[in-house]
Amino acid sequence: MKSKTHKNQPQVSTPSNSSNGQNRGSNSSHSYHGNYAKVESETTINEYGVLVERAVCYFNRLFDKKNLNNYGYSARDFAYLFRDLAQNPDALLPHEDATITKLKQLADFMVDRPLDEQVGNSNSIIPPGYTYWGQFLDHDISAGTDRSHGFTLAQERFDPVAPDQVVQDIENMRSAFFDLDSIYGDKEGPFCSMHQLYDPVDIVKFKIGKNDENINIPGEVPNPALGKMRDLPRNNDGLRPDDFPTVAIIGDDRNDENTIIGQFHLAMLKFHNKVVDAIREEEPDLTARELFFKARNEVKNHYQWLIINDFLKRMLNEQVYDWILDELKDPNSATIFDDFGNGQPFMPLEFSTAAYRFGHSMVRNNYDFNLNFGSGRLTDSNDNGVVLDEANFSLLFAFTGKGGQRLANANPPQPTIRTTLPFNWIIEWERFFDTDQSRFSPDQFARKIDTLLAVPLSNLENDVFDLRSMKEQEDINAAGIGAIQFNKVMKHLAMRNLLRGYLLSIPTSQAIVKELQDVCGLAIDHLTEAELLQNIGADFADFMRESGFLERTPLWFYILKEAEVKENGNRLGKLGSYIVGRTFAGLLKKETRDNYYEKYIDVQKYDPDTCAYLHNHWTPQQGIVYKKTGAFAGIMDLLRFAEVALPKTQFNNIIAQNTNSQY
Repeated sequence: MKSKTHKNQPQVSTPSNSSNGQNRGSNSSHSYHGNYAKVESETTINEYGVLVERAVCYFNRLFDKKNLNNYGYSARDFAYLFRDLAQNPDALLPHEDATITKLKQLADFMVDRPLDEQVGNSNSIIPPGYTYWGQFLDHDISAGTDRSHGFTLAQERFDPVAPDQVVQDIENMRSAFFDLDSIYGDKEGPFCSMHQLYDPVDIVKFKIGKNDENINIPGEVPNPALGKMRDLPRNNDGLRPDDFPTVAIIGDDRNDENTIIGQFHLAMLKFHNKVVDAIREEEPDLTARELFFKARNEVKNHYQWLIINDFLKRMLNEQVYDWILDELKDPNSATIFDDFGNGQPFMPLEFSTAAYRFGHSMVRNNYDFNLNFGSGRLTDSNDNGVVLDEANFSLLFAFTGKGGQRLANANPPQPTIRTTLPFNWIIEWERFFDTDQSRFSPDQFARKIDTLLAVPLSNLENDVFDLRSMKEQEDINAAGIGAIQFNKVMKHLAMRNLLRGYLLSIPTSQAIVKELQDVCGLAIDHLTEAELLQNIGADFADFMRESGFLERTPLWFYILKEAEVKENGNRLGKLGSYIVGRTFAGLLKKETRDNYYEKYIDVQKYDPDTCAYLHNHWTPQQGIVYKKTGAFAGIMDLLRFAEVALPKTQFNNIIAQNTNSQY
């Protein structure tokens, strides 16, 4: 493994010497002494009569950069891998109004034809669940580049932001480590400010929501043996009186954006709860604090192992994957943060705004979701869906706190809208992660990673400024053209990605490949002009020639094209694999006790085992799942243990009944 210090050293930011730092994003009162937080605790009895010890003076996970550690960049910073390139006009798209126009035109070319007009096969060999597992991973390590921070896509014309200003102003609202803070919240979990996420009776477990059982709901309960406690916990008990009753009470509300990621988040909650049960059975004398932290670390070990040995193995170029495994196995090998920084982890902008957005091209127009909305019962491949023969894209947003369910709080109320997930929308994970290609038709797999996005992604309805809700014309006028333009961009995913890359001064693919040839131990060559034009129509090809994008290619577009040309859309190409894989590997290797907790926290008191599974030398054979079931090799083993998917033998018996079988 090549080890060197790259010339693009990040500038070191010095922590504030103020003795009274302000904790951003929290209403709590915190006492700071320089860069040290005073942590106190109290023992109380909650409304259920349960004795609870909670930290009452503790840092919130959204705290100010100035109160970070003395290491310089931290995992709460966004920064550039290629800082010199971001400041070099020759390595960027031209800074001119014409570039904005061309990027919008490119975005329109990236919208696929409607299903009935598509030519060729758009399906990959990747099970569709990996699309949304990837989204969950993204939400675990980053949040913030989609926020305005004073930078806006709402204007017809805008100038790119200076890289120094980008780094200064955009803060990662996640820890950037694969620590599942998106489900656990604060590091203290139920013993701190995020206790609303947890069961008030059994505080070391998460709350779980119950599905709507209304008899008028059409369809059947998928896998009824798994019960009807298969929704996210929601605000229908009024715990948050100022919020919608349908809002999920979870660590990251982005994970209730669509039903698939919502059900994946639920799976992780239930996995934690099952791990608690298993540990409690083996060690009944543990205190609540000891049990919680032991269970959380057990969950995290399984989760991180799967990221490397399942998710990345499937998504990366095979040569790059093997190379990254060597990096992970060698404790002395350099990480991407050593090669392109001062060794301290940060969230690379080239990763978060470009390379890792490859999953957008994998989103389908529709899904085989369960027996109600899909291909019917698994016992009969000639069956039809009990309700509909597919779950189309818009339906995935209909029963989420961030989507259609918010209409339940409309004025006047709309009683037909549910406040919890209807039982007929419980997911069947076997349809999303089964890797036996012979069991499913090609239309049940993710779309290829390529430069064409599914049609619905050009007209997204969620997370936009809702002009339709404005009853008065003066309200629309007050919103101005900026709101209308903002909606146009935000609803068109390809346009949003391309313009944000330009706004944040992301270097072109040509500049990055040239830079990597000096430091990378892999042979990464840029696509030729012929390869960049491969598989596109005459009008698209003419546009690419005239736009200048063949000479200066937007990084996100290039990552997709490389996967399409070099891997037939079934995994990332070398450049995409390098940025994604090394970022993942670097974050895992850099998750040490010092980096994870910041140095003012008493690590031994709060979580003595915290660090990535790599540093614990953990293997699945040591884990609670393997001990209880004798198997842990992929994501389906986690889902089965969480009891959100059928046991393997039961599933295989069901499939065996299907004598027609594509299964």
